[in-house]
Amino acid sequence: MLLTRNNLLLAAFAAFIAWGLAVQSFPVLRFIGYAFTLGAVSTVVLLAAATLLISRRPRPAPTAAQLANKPLFLTPAQWRTEAAAAKRRDQYQPLDLYTSSFVVSQAIDTLLGFALRDFVSAWYRNITTSPAFVNDIDKKIRLAIQELLARLASEDIVNVVVTKIVPIFNAHMRDFDQAERLVKGRSLNRSITESEELDLAIAAKYKDGKLHPAASLSFSDTKSIEQDHLRKLVVRILPELVSEDVLGSRAALVLVKEIIACAVLLPIVQLLKDPDTWNQVVENYGRSALQDRKTVRRMRAALDEHTASPGKARTEADFPRLGPHDSERAFERFVRAIRKAKNLSDARRFRSQVASQLKRESMVEGQDPVYLRRLEMGKRVLDQKITKLALSTGALPGTPLSGEPRKSLDSSKPQTRELTLVEIMHTASGLSYFMEFMDRQQLMTLVQFWIVVDGFRNPLEDDFGDDPIGVSTAPSWTDADRTDIARISEAYMAKAEIDVPTESKQAIRSFLVAGRKATQAQYREARMAILSTQSAVLEQLQTNHYPSFKKSDLYYKFLATDDARITSPDQGAGFDLLDIPQSLSPVKAVKPAPTQP
Repeated sequence: MLLTRNNLLLAAFAAFIAWGLAVQSFPVLRFIGYAFTLGAVSTVVLLAAATLLISRRPRPAPTAAQLANKPLFLTPAQWRTEAAAAKRRDQYQPLDLYTSSFVVSQAIDTLLGFALRDFVSAWYRNITTSPAFVNDIDKKIRLAIQELLARLASEDIVNVVVTKIVPIFNAHMRDFDQAERLVKGRSLNRSITESEELDLAIAAKYKDGKLHPAASLSFSDTKSIEQDHLRKLVVRILPELVSEDVLGSRAALVLVKEIIACAVLLPIVQLLKDPDTWNQVVENYGRSALQDRKTVRRMRAALDEHTASPGKARTEADFPRLGPHDSERAFERFVRAIRKAKNLSDARRFRSQVASQLKRESMVEGQDPVYLRRLEMGKRVLDQKITKLALSTGALPGTPLSGEPRKSLDSSKPQTRELTLVEIMHTASGLSYFMEFMDRQQLMTLVQFWIVVDGFRNPLEDDFGDDPIGVSTAPSWTDADRTDIARISEAYMAKAEIDVPTESKQAIRSFLVAGRKATQAQYREARMAILSTQSAVLEQLQTNHYPSFKKSDLYYKFLATDDARITSPDQGAGFDLLDIPQSLSPVKAVKPAPTQP
């Protein structure tokens, strides 16, 4: 029930009347009223006097002793310094782990970002949002990876694999084979069902039960044993990779050890020990290898069909080889095989082989002179056979067919030209022989780079990227173009054999770093850089290596193939490059040269 104002007034009036009646009845009660009134008035007077009369004295300056008891960072200057340092720590720039390739460096950065997100930030962001701790861990990991890469670069990987890893693998396979034969019989002829019990029995016989420290037959789940073994390995490796400040902090050491051993290495080990992993690897790589083999076989069949003669498939005649200590009968068979040559291509091929064999054997000290004379005689017989077949088929330039007036070679031979290096590399056999020659010089990279960029170049494009389409109407670049430029840059631009100007490298890198935001001008500059580098490589090949190739035995073999035959644009008559250099063929006139016994 709520009391209204009238009720309160009536209650106050009734209380006043009651108090007057009580005082009238008992006069002593009036002193209680006096005491209450005096106390209230005294309280109000004292509060007013304290407020008006009492003032606060100025506090003295703190002494040095008093300041020493306060934290140092609370001083204004130190506080500003610490705040600026905290901002600088938040601005973190990670180190590049592989400066030679930004693609590899970006892949490693992505992997480290995933590792920090899953193993550190997942629980640390519940403590604080400051990235200083995560950045410091990332910095320590990068320094450790750099130290690991430096240690690997200083080691001879081939020597380590041959002298340490391969013997361990061989010993393991030998011990496992012995254990398996102890269980399944010496010839592995015991019919035993494949089961977990069979695996445990073979493991018990493996090196008389002395298994790896991370494996045990007494535990069904070896995860805890594997974790302990990985922790021991990490403790042994960490002093070689991390700095002393990390090793000096027990909390940091335990944290790093647990993350590397249990969160990184253990899943990798479990993945590698799963047989299904290796089955998938073998299936994927084996399938691609078989498909590549089938593709190569189909390509070779197509090339053989393309290079075959129009009338019928070209059959390679078996050509007997002449040895240093062969008898007279063997030499007679050798000469008869030469005289049985039915077509000009086989005769030229035989001559190329004999010329290469003669040149090679003549450089051997103490070689049998009879053997060399036989090779020289076989070469002369082949020259006569080639001349005879060329006259009968009209393959020699300016040589009339049967029934036409015969003219001399000097008066009727048209102007001829040799194949250029580019034309040679555009033929299957020429490219094969030139690549083999450059492989002997250990400069195969130059030819591979030229071939790759030649497929990248447009048919009507020059060295500066100009084509009839024009820049304004040219279509914009695609992801495939960017992938091609990235692969060429990754595979060849960093090689020491290829001299790439700094401006070209910068143009390519700018285009790739820009990603999908790259402009058409950046793509054009990157493409021009690659094409100009290809032109420089071609000039280097023509100037420094093509003359030596023309003097080698591989050039002789190329001239004996059908790819060396070209058609004169003026005469329209077919001629063969075998007749162009005088040093390659002794044919001087139509009339065969007399043989020497």
